[in-house]
Amino acid sequence: MLYSLVLSFELVLSAIFVIHIMNPMSYIWSIGFPYLFILPGLTLVAPLTGIFASLAGSPRMMMVYSSMNATIAIVNYPLTFIALIFFRDQAAYIGILFMLLMNKMLLSFYGGKVRQHFINPGYGKTEEKMQKYLEKML
Repeated sequence: MLYSLVLSFELVLSAIFVIHIMNPMSYIWSIGFPYLFILPGLTLVAPLTGIFASLAGSPRMMMVYSSMNATIAIVNYPLTFIALIFFRDQAAYIGILFMLLMNKMLLSFYGGKVRQHFINPGYGKTEEKMQKYLEKML
């Protein structure tokens, strides 16, 4: 449930930021360039991949989505931060981009748990049993 909540939050924040870039259209070549065109369209394709991976229940697609998120967090977001500061954009959009970056961390955390559950549905019960045995051993 938390994974779906974080994914939904990602979609809303991404939509807000893309609407900001599109209004006025001149922002596309200043602020939008590092967000949309450094790795062409990855910031738009990644959330859609996350939705399809969740609907399909595919661990492999979720791994691809996780890789996309890591690439966005390492490349696109820092360059967009620099562009927002250089062009003196509104602080609210810097905050939204910061929330997107923090949200990527949550997506990575919960995505790993969901992916592990898709691979091995009995993982939670087995892990609890192992924790009890390890505590007894220590």
